[in-house]
Amino acid sequence: MFDLDRRDSAMFSQMGEVAMYLLQAASSPRLLAQDADPGRAYRYPPLAIPPGSRLAHIVESYSQHEIAPKIAQACAMARENALAGEKTLIWSNFPDNLLDLEQQLSGLAPALIYGAIPSINDAPIGIRTRERELERFRNDPQCYVLLANPAAMSEGVSLHQTCHHAIYVDRTFNAGQYLQSIDRIHRLGLAQDVVTKVTLLVTEGTIDERVSRRIEDKTRRLARILADNGLAQMALPDDEDFGAPIDEPADLEEILRHLQESWTR
Repeated sequence: MFDLDRRDSAMFSQMGEVAMYLLQAASSPRLLAQDADPGRAYRYPPLAIPPGSRLAHIVESYSQHEIAPKIAQACAMARENALAGEKTLIWSNFPDNLLDLEQQLSGLAPALIYGAIPSINDAPIGIRTRERELERFRNDPQCYVLLANPAAMSEGVSLHQTCHHAIYVDRTFNAGQYLQSIDRIHRLGLAQDVVTKVTLLVTEGTIDERVSRRIEDKTRRLARILADNGLAQMALPDDEDFGAPIDEPADLEEILRHLQESWTR
């Protein structure tokens, strides 16, 4: 690091942003064309693509050619669960993914919780709040899906009596946030015959694979510390901000390896 010039030092400080761009591309390339939105839970500048370039046209017209495979798969699984009378919790770190899912799953009356949805217990009737969306998911028989951003779902939210299947469209290197999100549907008090199902959508050949390896490694280390190999029960701090997308030097190494291998391909 001491040998880096000012430009390269700035590049290293922005690797968290790079990680988020890579995660966007792996979940839905359409996200790379979106402008910065103050309501988003994450904060970083939009990706600069030269206006009028071939790349700009490809990214901007992506949604005209296909639904991102991850979005399509999450929708298919949610509809299958609904046909069986079961509710589904779908996680994504990117609000635009949640909004796309809300549109695609409109027939299942999805509830939605992310940074732009306020948390107000005594809001006027008709105002969409996190509390009302949670209440609708728990008690409305027509609401089969909850779409949520991990940073916006506090530790106190309990859904283990309502939902037994969580789908992750994307994850960051933040293992603590991931483990806390699992706590929403896997807690003490469940009947022994209840099976809690967690589905991780991973795009082959992308940063997703490295994120999965790093989270698995961090989880194993936490398990050893807690002397609990299964991490069957874990309480994490009630905190809506779990820090940067990457939180260990090994995370940065994985990103650099991925970029290097992608470049050589």
